[in-house]
Parts: sequence; structure tokens; C-alpha cells
Amino acid sequence: MPSIGKKKLRGIPELWDEVKKAVKMTLTPTAIEGLDQWAKKYGVSRSELVERIGRGVIPLPEPELEPESEPESSEDGDSKLELAA
Repeated sequence: MPSIGKKKLRGIPELWDEVKKAVKMTLTPTAIEGLDQWAKKYGVSRSELVERIGRGVIPLPEPELEPESEPESSEDGDSKLELAA
């Protein structure tokens, strides 16, 4: 954890065992507000919230994936796909 009153040194990891890299994200104002609310609940910055989610420290629920349907087969054994108009 960071020490109060100590200056951060560029290139030296502070909270994790590796140096962070700047990443640009484009979000809607609603998403930003939501991230800010979650960050406030955890007592961290937006950046640290995303870091913890990415590391699995703050788990996200597993998405419910729909099973992929198999393409129908024609009588000659060729698969055929129907394209939606």
C-alpha cells in the first residue's frame, strides 16, 4: 500500500508488482457515473477499480452464454445456413 507523504516514483510499482500502462477508454457519461459510484464504494479510483476487476480481485459474474446452434444439414450432407434479411 502507498505510504502517506511519500512521493511516487515514475517506473516504480506502487500497489502491484508491475508498472501500470496508460490506456484510453471511451465511455458514455452513464458508464462513467457508474464506475465512479463503484469506485467510491470500494474507496479506490476509477483506474484502480478497473485494475482490480481485471485481476479478478473484484469478480464479475460469469456471462450466460447461449449454446451455439448447429447449421441444418441438407439431404446431401452439405450444411446450409439461413441468412436473415
